[in-house]
Amino acid sequence: MPEETPVRCAMCQTDLSAPAAPAAGADPYRRCSHCGGVFLDPYPAVQSNVVFEGPEGVARQAEIEAGRRAYFARHLVRIERRMDATVQNWRLLEIGCGSGVLLSLARERGWRADAIELSPELVACARAANPDAEITCGDITDPTVGRADYDAVLALDVIEHVLAPDDLLRNCGAHLRRGGLLLLQTPNAEGLRHRLEGPRWDMRDPRQHVNLYTARGLVGALGRTGYEVVSLGTISGTGLEAGWRRVAARVKEGVLDQLRLGNALVVVGRRK
Repeated sequence: MPEETPVRCAMCQTDLSAPAAPAAGADPYRRCSHCGGVFLDPYPAVQSNVVFEGPEGVARQAEIEAGRRAYFARHLVRIERRMDATVQNWRLLEIGCGSGVLLSLARERGWRADAIELSPELVACARAANPDAEITCGDITDPTVGRADYDAVLALDVIEHVLAPDDLLRNCGAHLRRGGLLLLQTPNAEGLRHRLEGPRWDMRDPRQHVNLYTARGLVGALGRTGYEVVSLGTISGTGLEAGWRRVAARVKEGVLDQLRLGNALVVVGRRK
């Protein structure tokens, strides 16, 4: 009988025992016994971007982003509070800019902001909204895609889609000046919703999400790829709430964050 090949967790680089043959209809995700994250098993050979492709995918993404300006502004403030106030003309690179709403907001706030986006259709939208920005159509895990000394790199809901997350983190670092900041947001595999909903959690979406991190796995990945962690917390809600619902969502978010049980992890790392 041929020897089974161990499975490697891309989030913590730990070799795990080879899995048993999955039963029909089985959960497509497997939990890493080392970092606690969950990942698709069998692991895909090619990254899927189908959710963001075609007229429907682009229109859906643009509609969602249009209602999330306040949510995007909160992330920009997270970075701005940690920037060197003596530096002028802060430069931001957004990874996965979608239709370009956050990019536009950053430029309105005084950032010199550029982006890298995988979807050609979304690149066209972002360029139309930000004609003065440099928006590259490409894959951030490809080391040949761009180089520049940005003050900050922002990647919201990106790393969970990527087959080689360490490559993403290293290449983000290659775009940062020494001491520059990386802000990541990604679904929290230890969040309350995942604990309660298990396989029904909507972030377990095999069409697009390959790796779902825990705080331990994300901190380890950042340390392994050349960053020191400046802050780590969780957030909840959709960013689409308005009125009293926004107030209620912020209260709930604050409570869950105390225990790191929010639906998404938010980490700021500094390039060493």
